[in-house]
Amino acid sequence: MILFIHIPKTAGTSFREGLAKAVGNKNMISDYGPDASETDFAIRHLHKQGIYTPEHVAKIAETRGAKIICGHFPFSKYHKIYPKATVISFVRDPLQRCYSEYLHWKRMKGYLEPFDKFIQIKGMINIQSRWLQGLQENSIIGVGEYYNSSVQMINKILGLSVPILSLNCNRKKLEKKYSDIEMSKAAVSFFYSLNERDNQFYNNIRAQYPEKVTSRLIWNLLTRFRSIAARITKKYPRK
Repeated sequence: MILFIHIPKTAGTSFREGLAKAVGNKNMISDYGPDASETDFAIRHLHKQGIYTPEHVAKIAETRGAKIICGHFPFSKYHKIYPKATVISFVRDPLQRCYSEYLHWKRMKGYLEPFDKFIQIKGMINIQSRWLQGLQENSIIGVGEYYNSSVQMINKILGLSVPILSLNCNRKKLEKKYSDIEMSKAAVSFFYSLNERDNQFYNNIRAQYPEKVTSRLIWNLLTRFRSIAARITKKYPRK
């Protein structure tokens, strides 16, 4: 099983749609909450009946033969059901991610409060480090600002062909930052005081990222080379 933990505003929509193109919608189950249009119909039906549980979702996946569950949920939600699952997720600069979601709320939900009020919503504080808490070594974490190379890394490691898309983006390039002019200095300072754990978590991942990509790609290429070499040796044994 593959779990794609889609943290909002980290280029996850682009990856989810690309993943669907690569493996087919029938091999994926989407769990984005009871009111989300992206959520699988059967899961929304469970919510309406008041019997929704992760175990029920797992049963749906088993019945359909689906091998990927994606959605807005933390790692802990499905970890006990799939302790050996491969986890995929993306992270993004915490301040940029949060401000992007703030603008999304204003556009899509009619949110009227200022940014310094939005950042105090409980679910917005340290969301990336909370959702990905407890991840194991076989997890694959991409960086939104390095989206293209992140997708290439995931494709190499898992042997997929996920196309690089750009969907649901207020800014076409995540590396282009929102300026301090768009956010008050007081709000920015307050944000950092609330999200120290997320900032450290993101900085640690981003600092390791170039090295991580290189080492994993090399490892994958070496593995494939050894596999090819083994097949050739078997077909044409030394005399």
